[in-house]
Amino acid sequence: MKKMILMMIMILAPTILFAQRPGMRGQKMHQRREQIEMLRIWKMTQELDLTEEQAGRFFPRLRADDKNIDELEMERQSIFHELHEEAMKGGMSGKKLDEKIERISEIEIKTLRNRANFIRNMDDLLSTDQRAKLMVFRHRFRDRMENMMREARKNRQMMNNGIRR
Repeated sequence: MKKMILMMIMILAPTILFAQRPGMRGQKMHQRREQIEMLRIWKMTQELDLTEEQAGRFFPRLRADDKNIDELEMERQSIFHELHEEAMKGGMSGKKLDEKIERISEIEIKTLRNRANFIRNMDDLLSTDQRAKLMVFRHRFRDRMENMMREARKNRQMMNNGIRR
């Protein structure tokens, strides 16, 4: 199983890397997302020590869960965008702000519940140890990605500041 996933990564990575025209920022972001997703799947397969049968059943369920979480995140981001627009105009009522706070809170609670339910509902496929490892993996992977993005932003800012001097 691990060899199969590693082989898929080796086959897909060059395609993704060279299918890109220089200077296309949106495409670069899409490329990075795909690379991160391949890394996540590979690492998750290793961490959970999935069998081929488990992987065949697990990853479609994971993709469905990811899609659900992404939709909730898009809705949350949309509310933040509305909030920003209205705050920039000025004159937002306290009631309107409270409504937005409540909507955002509801989405965040729903996201947390969905994540917890996903782990719980894997009991028919993963062992208790594998489910615990999955929970830890998701947390650590998200933290690592956030730290990497923070570092990249910091480095970009330092480079931009150096160029401006």
